[in-house]
Amino acid sequence: MKSLRITVMMLLVAAIPLHLAVAQQGTPQAGSAAPSKEEIVAKLEKIAATLQLTPKQEMQMLPILKEEALQLKALKENASLGPLEKLMQLKQISSASDAKIMPLLDPVQQQKWQAIRQEERQQMLQKLASKPN
Repeated sequence: MKSLRITVMMLLVAAIPLHLAVAQQGTPQAGSAAPSKEEIVAKLEKIAATLQLTPKQEMQMLPILKEEALQLKALKENASLGPLEKLMQLKQISSASDAKIMPLLDPVQQQKWQAIRQEERQQMLQKLASKPN
């Protein structure tokens, strides 16, 4: 059963974006309505530095990151969904964000973005695989 769970998660983890880990690190305290502006700006600054975004790209990405942070927060707080359902919704959220972000990046930035995401997927997979049943 555990190997099946890991296999399913491996397939779904392929869609987990960098944003999830950054958003979880900066998740607001319980009871707050939404991620704070400071958390979203900090996330954007980290991405901007890594990808060497232009100011225009930063301004274009800010609403995308804000929307994604709100969706991730709602997903994390949704107790009615099981882990597999959450992973599937996470895939949808990340795919929608990617569809908006990738056209904003030049080819070099896209490669960096994909490399960062791949590393993050591997970290998430290790974290999920190490969780006890």
